[in-house]
Amino acid sequence: HVLHPRAMAALLLILGAVTHLAAAGPQRARVLNAVDILQSRFYHQSFGLWDCSQFYGSSRAAGGWWNCGNSLEALSNAILYAGNSTYVTAVTNTWEKEAATYEHHLESNILDDLQWWGLAWLRAYRATGQQQFLQRSRGFHERAASFWDDHCGGGVWWDLKKTYKNAIVNELFVSLSTQMYLATQNASYLAWAKTSWQWFNASGMINAGHQINDGLAGDCKNNGQMTWTYNQGVILGGLADLSRIESDTTYLDTGVAIADATLREKSKDGILRESCDPSCGADGAQFKGIFMRYLGYFAAALPDAYATKKGAYANFIAKNAARLWDVARTSDDIIQEAWDGEVGTDAADGTTHSSGLDCLNADLLLRGSDADMPLV
Repeated sequence: HVLHPRAMAALLLILGAVTHLAAAGPQRARVLNAVDILQSRFYHQSFGLWDCSQFYGSSRAAGGWWNCGNSLEALSNAILYAGNSTYVTAVTNTWEKEAATYEHHLESNILDDLQWWGLAWLRAYRATGQQQFLQRSRGFHERAASFWDDHCGGGVWWDLKKTYKNAIVNELFVSLSTQMYLATQNASYLAWAKTSWQWFNASGMINAGHQINDGLAGDCKNNGQMTWTYNQGVILGGLADLSRIESDTTYLDTGVAIADATLREKSKDGILRESCDPSCGADGAQFKGIFMRYLGYFAAALPDAYATKKGAYANFIAKNAARLWDVARTSDDIIQEAWDGEVGTDAADGTTHSSGLDCLNADLLLRGSDADMPLV
């Protein structure tokens, strides 16, 4: 029998989809399993937030709100990369519940918290196309920009009281600015991105070993504090964006130096470790996943001339994804804090799980996602 041309075309489409899933290996299945656990075990429909936020009876406290922003970005990436729209309704629910608290959050004491959510809503915008998400990111960017001043030559303050200029709040500002530019083509965001990166690069927070310390001391010099993994990650997104926008690979070279130093200094037997693992507390438990998310964004944006580096980063992410899947899950599939299987005093929870999901998402992005790349 000879198939009709239209039937043949339909069959080829089906075979192509099956081939893609086979080529992706276990990556897509892992992501779908992990996101199911995130939503079924840790998401609160009535609040629109995850267990990463602290709940007291029927009220909601401020602590952990930044972790929830990272859960939203992990969920949005799972929708994008796995091509599964099941949880778009959860993203919309989070929007509806959080919309009522917008003004309150603008008065938050921490400027990086706002920017985590700004980036998360941009990701949700990419996953759903809903314009109100983009508008929310615009508001968070405006709030952060209002805390830029000339102290230490520039930079955004970490808090409303203007006590500290640190790395993470300014890395987020670079990345949020580039992402807002890519989403809107508004030149003012590109101007902010370039200005903030130039200041950050000259600030001294990137040390001689290509690692980023926590922030600036009172004398506006590198304070020498911990080089957390997430501080090494977030800036990679901004650098990839700037390279793409400006057609300038020097941004990528800086990113490669930071990424290589992190893989060298922050891993044991090829598995990423935070200095405080396996018991980092609510904040530190999120850090590794953030690094992997941004390493994935960075690797996805690397051009052919950086193929060796792209392959090395993809392999590093893949090894971590496989290891955490094999040895760092509880009996009910919750991903633990330490991805090498070491168990500490902190229980596996929504934060440790969403951090692990970030790693699984990055693996899917680089080894089998249907999503258009680069997504940064």
